[in-house]
Amino acid sequence: MHFTNVKPHVLLPGLRKTGVALQKALFKVVGMYCTTCKPIVEKQLKGKDAVKKIDIDFMTDSVIVEYDASAISREEIKEMLENSGYKFVRVSM
Repeated sequence: MHFTNVKPHVLLPGLRKTGVALQKALFKVVGMYCTTCKPIVEKQLKGKDAVKKIDIDFMTDSVIVEYDASAISREEIKEMLENSGYKFVRVSM
């Protein structure tokens, strides 16, 4: 059986892209003082499918984000953090 009209970049519903190179970035922010800040940031960042994992440490004012760089940029993540009400300081990794 041969498929001549199949587009390799089209995914069927329910299937996930494989082989995507994920990147990590450490965002330093100001204003996260307690555990109630964590769900606010998580809600904002988890709204994007490109954000795969979030690790928030309010004691060090840091947010580590693992993301699909082909679908979202560090700048977009920074804006999402700022939209959560926190001041962005710097990014590394």
